[in-house]
Amino acid sequence: MSLEEKKLPVEMPGDAESAQGHGEVTHQDAVFGEITEKGPNYRSLGWIGTSGLMMKTQIGLGVLSFPSVFDTLGMIPGVIILLFIGALTTWSNYIVGVFKLRHRHIYGIDDVGMLLFGRIGKEVVAFVFMGFYVMTAGSAMLSISIALNALSEHGACTAVFVAAAFVAVMAVASVRTLGRIGCSPW
Repeated sequence: MSLEEKKLPVEMPGDAESAQGHGEVTHQDAVFGEITEKGPNYRSLGWIGTSGLMMKTQIGLGVLSFPSVFDTLGMIPGVIILLFIGALTTWSNYIVGVFKLRHRHIYGIDDVGMLLFGRIGKEVVAFVFMGFYVMTAGSAMLSISIALNALSEHGACTAVFVAAAFVAVMAVASVRTLGRIGCSPW
């Protein structure tokens, strides 16, 4: 494939399905709404909210282990490791962005599996990624329940606090666009 062929815009799935009166070919998507031939509009969040969400995802649950890391490694090596991991995460975010710009038809990690390995790859990657989601959500809910146990002298067991965390997470997770939860990292 030549360099010029790589720069050609990728046809969106369903682009030919509908056309509006002004001549621009579009597709209606459940998450992004109207998708033009230039791709979906990712700009519903704004750069400040995007920065906050990206910083939150870079640190995530790992922030709870910082005191232990600094205690084990010491302050200077701990800061060096922390900066290295931050640089590695920033670089990987950049690579994902470049990949997304080259493959505008990719919406999720399962689409990457489809691109690389076909239908079987899509199913395997989707299954593994769902397992990752379950483990991450379980870890977050367990962290919330441990925090609630530490803060309260309530006689409720950890399972009650996990259930409360589940309800809170489901309430936030049901929001379909990031523009509506952009203030959450702050």
